[in-house]
Amino acid sequence: NRSCKTLSMKRILNDPNVGPDTQRVLRELLEVERTKKKLEKQLEMAGVTIAEDIPYEEARSKVREIAMRMGEIGGSGAEHEDKLIQEKLREEYFRLEQDMEKYNNAVSGFPEEGFRACSRI
Repeated sequence: NRSCKTLSMKRILNDPNVGPDTQRVLRELLEVERTKKKLEKQLEMAGVTIAEDIPYEEARSKVREIAMRMGEIGGSGAEHEDKLIQEKLREEYFRLEQDMEKYNNAVSGFPEEGFRACSRI
């Protein structure tokens, strides 16, 4: 299951007009791509989520917004007299938990957040 990027690099690598320095760099890049994919798979299997590249202020804002909505719903076991609404609330809460993890990971990846956390200790 190769990506288009990998196939393009291999096609360029086999082009007779490409110089030896470019070929060397492409081979190194292909190796780095393979290593990256292996590491991502290992992290995924270990249950570690890779933080997305989200701007710090956007991530902080989303964490606050999601936390408020999660509080409104009341938890993963939200109850409502209308079972359809109850199911929708529980589904929404589950999605919010996933989003919260994503944005929390993004926020925790910034040095300024680590500094703030240390200064609170």
